Amino acid sequence: MNSFLLHYCSAISTDKEPPTKKSLMYWYGKTIEAEKDNFLTSLENYAEIYSTFLDPGKNKSTELKDVLRCLKVLGATRCYPLLLVGSEFLPPKEFLKLCEAIETLTFRHSTISSKDAKILESEYYK
Repeated sequence: MNSFLLHYCSAISTDKEPPTKKSLMYWYGKTIEAEKDNFLTSLENYAEIYSTFLDPGKNKSTELKDVLRCLKVLGATRCYPLLLVGSEFLPPKEFLKLCEAIETLTFRHSTISSKDAKILESEYYK
């Protein structure tokens, strides 16, 4: 759960690029300040969703469980901010399609092409 705050802030941020390590604490403060009126409520809602990424068995949909398990096995955590936003705004069938697309992209990019997942992170962020 140590990456949750980073993934949460990435999901709610309006910045065009993810923060650098050097500017991370400033970015946290700015992002949390922008959400101060509903920060705790929003944080709680996203934490519940995030927990289903960490424990795919919590999902009701068998297809979604399978896809999230594959993402977990692939170590695909850089997509979690996108999945947080997608789970909130997409209908369940569209969210499943997003998860399947990320699974395919991650497998091809990281496993077949042996490329660094950092490249995908900026694409997910966009």
